Amino acid sequence: MLPVFLTKGENPHLNTSNNNQRRFSIVSKNFDNEYHNQQQIQVIDSELSQPLPNADGSTSRRRLTQIISIVENSEENVIKPKGRYLLLFIVEPILTGCFLFPILVLFWDCGWNLTVTMINSLNNYPLAYNLDKGNYTSEDYGDYSPQSLIVPYVIVEILLLILYLCQDLLYDFLKRQHTVVGMILLKIHTLLLASFYIVQWEMIWTILDQYTPTDWTFLMVLSLASLFALTVLTGTLSDMVCSPFVVSYDSIDHCIQFECPLVTAQMDRWKINLMNFILYEFIISNITIIGWHGFYVILDQYLYPDDTTICLNHRLSSLIIFVKRSVANQSNFDLGKQMKLLNDNKQFKKSLELFDKHKKNNIETFSSLIITQALKACAHLEDFQRAETIYHLISSRIKDDLYILASLIHLYMQCGDVARAESLFDTATTKTLSMYGAMMKGYIKNNQANKAIDLFNEIKNPNEVIIMVLFNACAQLGTIEALNLTKKVSKEIPKSFHLNPRLITSLLDALMQLGHVVDAHLLFSRSQNKVLPMYGAMMKGYIKNNMANKTIDLFNEIKHPDEIVTILLFNACAQLRTPQALELAKTVSKKMPECFYSNIRIPTSLFNALIKCGDCSSAEILFVKMRKSVEAYGNLMNGFNHDNNPSKTLDLFNQMKHNGINANIIIYLCVIKALSQIGDYELCQSIVKEIPHCFLVDHKIQSALIDMWGKTGSVDQAKQIFEKILEPNHIGYTAMINCYGLNGMGIQSIELYRKMPQQLIDEVAYVSVLNACSHSGLVDEARSIFRNIEIKTESIYATMIDCLSRAYCFREAQELIEEYERLNSPVIVMYMALLSGARNEKNSDLSQNIYDRMKNLFPQMTNPLISAAVLLANVYASSGDIDKASDIRIQLNKSGLKKKIGLTWTVTNGEIYQFRAHDQSHPRSDEIYVELEKISKELTQHGHEYDSSWITRSLNQDETVASVLCGHSEKLAIAWNFVANPNTTRIQLTKNLRVCGDCHRATKLIAAIRQCEIIVRDANRIHHFYTNGQCSCSDYF
Repeated sequence: MLPVFLTKGENPHLNTSNNNQRRFSIVSKNFDNEYHNQQQIQVIDSELSQPLPNADGSTSRRRLTQIISIVENSEENVIKPKGRYLLLFIVEPILTGCFLFPILVLFWDCGWNLTVTMINSLNNYPLAYNLDKGNYTSEDYGDYSPQSLIVPYVIVEILLLILYLCQDLLYDFLKRQHTVVGMILLKIHTLLLASFYIVQWEMIWTILDQYTPTDWTFLMVLSLASLFALTVLTGTLSDMVCSPFVVSYDSIDHCIQFECPLVTAQMDRWKINLMNFILYEFIISNITIIGWHGFYVILDQYLYPDDTTICLNHRLSSLIIFVKRSVANQSNFDLGKQMKLLNDNKQFKKSLELFDKHKKNNIETFSSLIITQALKACAHLEDFQRAETIYHLISSRIKDDLYILASLIHLYMQCGDVARAESLFDTATTKTLSMYGAMMKGYIKNNQANKAIDLFNEIKNPNEVIIMVLFNACAQLGTIEALNLTKKVSKEIPKSFHLNPRLITSLLDALMQLGHVVDAHLLFSRSQNKVLPMYGAMMKGYIKNNMANKTIDLFNEIKHPDEIVTILLFNACAQLRTPQALELAKTVSKKMPECFYSNIRIPTSLFNALIKCGDCSSAEILFVKMRKSVEAYGNLMNGFNHDNNPSKTLDLFNQMKHNGINANIIIYLCVIKALSQIGDYELCQSIVKEIPHCFLVDHKIQSALIDMWGKTGSVDQAKQIFEKILEPNHIGYTAMINCYGLNGMGIQSIELYRKMPQQLIDEVAYVSVLNACSHSGLVDEARSIFRNIEIKTESIYATMIDCLSRAYCFREAQELIEEYERLNSPVIVMYMALLSGARNEKNSDLSQNIYDRMKNLFPQMTNPLISAAVLLANVYASSGDIDKASDIRIQLNKSGLKKKIGLTWTVTNGEIYQFRAHDQSHPRSDEIYVELEKISKELTQHGHEYDSSWITRSLNQDETVASVLCGHSEKLAIAWNFVANPNTTRIQLTKNLRVCGDCHRATKLIAAIRQCEIIVRDANRIHHFYTNGQCSCSDYF
C-alpha cells in the first residue's frame, strides 16, 4: 500500500514512472530479488542520519543507499516545472474520475454481485434473487433505513483497520519466507482486504442513496473542494481516486508527494499507519465516493430524465434490499419448510392454518415453495374453495412460475376438475416433467389410466418419477396391453434407474396387480437392497392374487415392520379366516408399538381381521378403545351380520344416530343386511323410512332393499322397487329372481330370468334361478337351464345337485358329482345337498354311504361333518332306529364337538327377541310356557300328533315327546307373540336352521286355529303359513 504520509526525511520528489519501475526490476535482480517492481520504496534524504522507519525488518541500509543512488542519478529523475504539476493537480482528479472510475465500478459491481450469488446459493435461494434491478417497491424497504447500515459499516471499518495496521509486518514476514505458501497467504490477505473494501464502499453508497439529485450537486462540489484541500495537506493525488481497487500501483504514471506537516520523523510507524488509515481509507475514500456518486447521479438525471430504472440512484440501494429481502426470504423459506413438514406428516389443516396466519403479510411476496405447499394441502383436503381464493391472489404469477402451475394442475386433478387441469396444461407454453407427472397422477386418480398412458407416449425423455406413475397407471388398467407396456418400459429404462427402490416398488406393484406373480417374485428376489415398500408391494400383490399365506411368509422375514406392512398382514389374516390367522393377528397386535394405534387404519384392519376370523367379542372390545369413525362402525356391523347377530348391528346404528355421526351408503347397506336377517316387515318399514332419498336411488341400495323385502316375504314391495329401476343391472335382476325363489315362486323366477339381457347373466344369476327351481320342484326347467350354461362353476353344479336331490333324483345327482370331480377336487357342499335329500326321503342306507364318503374325503372339515352327523342321526330317528340315532349323538358329545345352535328371532312392539330350544332367559318365560301349553292342547284337540322322529336323543325321565318338540325355538317365538299381542293377525319369525317337519306341520295348524298368518324364514326358504292351514312351500322343503 503506497503511504500518504512521508516523514520530512523521505524524498519529496519520488517519481514512479514506468521507466523507473523497469529500473527497480533490474536493481532487484542484482540484489537477489530482494525487491521487485511492485515493492514500494521509501527514500531517505541523504542529509538525514536517522534510519528508515521500519527498514530494519526488510533490508540493509547499504543496499538501500545503492538503490537510491541509482534512482536519483537517472535522467528521468529531474524536477519538471511546477506549472505542469499544478495543471495535473487540477485536471487529473477529473480525468481519473470520468474515465478510470467506470472500470473500477465494473470491478466493484462484479465483486458485489458474486458475493450476493454465493450467499443466495448457501441459503438455497434462487441465485439471482437479490440482483434484479429497477423493480424495487416500498415493500422491499419496509422499516429499513439507510442509517441502519451505519453500525455494520463501523464494524467493517474496524476490521479493515486491523488488517491495515498489521499489513507492514505481514508483508515483510511473508516476503522473507520465499515460499509458495507465503505467497498464497499474501494473495489471500490482498483478496480479504479487497472484499472488505467492496462491502465498505457498498455500505457508504447505500447510506448516501437517500439524497436527491439536487442534494448531490451540492455534495459533488463540496467533495471536490475537500479533495483539493486534502491533496494540498497530504500530498497525494491519483492514489485518492484509485484506491482501494488497484492492487498494483505500477500503472500509475505520476505520484507526486508533498511534505506533510502533521508527521514528524520521531513518530512511530504504527501511528503513521493509523493516520494514513483515518485520512486515506476513511475520510478521503468516503469523500471520493461522494464525488463519484454525485457526478453519475447528475449525469443520469441529465441523460435519462424519464427513465428512473437506468439512474444509478435507483440501483444503488441493493444492500438495503439485499438485507431486507434476505430476511424476508429466509422467513418465507422457513414458512415453506414448516408447511412442507406439516404436509409430509399429513397435517394439511394445520399447514393451511399456518399459511392463513402469514397471508396477511402480502401473498405476492411468498415464495413458490409456500404457494405450492398451500395448494398441495388444499388438494389433499379437496378444499376447492380455498384453492380458488389462493388462485385469484396469485393469478399474475401463474404463467411465469412453472412450479405453481404444476401444483394447480395437481390440485384440479385431485378435486376432480379434469377439464380445467387439461386447459391449464394445454395452454402452458413450457411443459415440464412435473406438469406431465401431475396430469398423469390426476388421470389415475380419476380412473382414466388410458389417458395417463397416452400422455406418457408424448414424453421424449421420462425421468424416474414419470416411469413410476406409468407403472401405477398400468396397474390400474389391468389389461394385456398394460402388461406388455410395463414389460417393455422395464426393459428399456437405464440401469441406474434400477437403483431407485421407489421405481422397483412401483414395478413390483404393477406386475402383481396385472397377475404376473412369478415375474414380480423374480424381480423381488434379485433386488439386493430390499426396502419395506418393496415388501409391501409384494404382500399387497399376494393378497390381490388370493395368496395370503405367502403374505404371512414374507411378513415373517421383516425384522422391523412398519405401519403399512402391519396393515397388510392383518388384511391377509382377514382373507384366510382360519384359527391360525386369528392367533397370528392377536400376537402381532400385542407386540406392535403403542404409537401404531394412533393410525386409524391399523386398528381398523386389525378389527376387520378379528371380525372376519369370527372373533366378534375381541373386535367389540377393540371397538370401544378405537376412535369412532364411520368405517369402524361399518366393519363392526359387517362382523355382527356375519356372526348372525343382526340386533347388535341395529344397536350400533342407533348409537351412531345418538352420537350425531352421519351414516354413509355402506352403513345403510349393513343395516339393510341386518334387517334382512331379522326379516320383520314392520321393523324394516320403520328403518327404511330413515334412509335419505339420495341413497334410495342408488343401485346398490335398491338391490339390497329388493333382497330385504324378499327375505321378509314381502314380494310385492320388492317388485315395486325393481319396477322403478329404469335399467336394472345384473345385481338388481338376480336379487329379484332370488326373491321369487325364496318365496316359492319358481315360475316367476324363470320368467324374469328369460327377460334378463344376455350380457348381464352371470354365475349369480344362474345359481339364483336354479335355486328357485329347486325350491319349487321345477326339475325339468332346471335341467334345461343347466344344459345351456357354457361355463359351469362349482356353485352352479352344487345348486343343480341340490335341485336333483330334493326331487330324489339321487343317481343323476351322483353322476353330476362324478362329472365335476373328473376335472376338479371334491366339494363338501355337493355331498351335503345329496345327504339332505336322502334325509328327506328317510333313506338311511344312502345317507350312511354318503356320510362315510364325506369322512374319507374331508376328514379335516369339522363343522360340516358335525352337521352331516346330525342329519344322519335324524335319518335314523325318522326311520325308527332310535338306538342308532342315539349312538351318533353320544359320539358327538364324547368328541366335544358341538353342533350349530338353533336360534329364532322375532320382533314384537319394535323390540327384537331371540329364542333357543327350551329357552327360559326371557323375563316373562312363565307366561310364555303357559301360552305354549295352551297351544299344545289346541293342536292335540285338532288332531295333531307329535312326530318323535324329529327327536334324535333319548328322552329324560321328566320329558315327553310333546314337551321336547314344543320346546323348539320357533314354537317359543310363536307363543311369545301371542303373549305380547293376544289378538295379533300376523307373526313373523326368522330361523338360522332348516325348520323341522313337526314344527312345519304344527305351524300350519296354529295359523288356522288362531286365524293368524305366520311367516317363517329358515336357512333355505320362506314359508308363508296361511289361515287356511296351507304353506306356500306345498310341503316341498
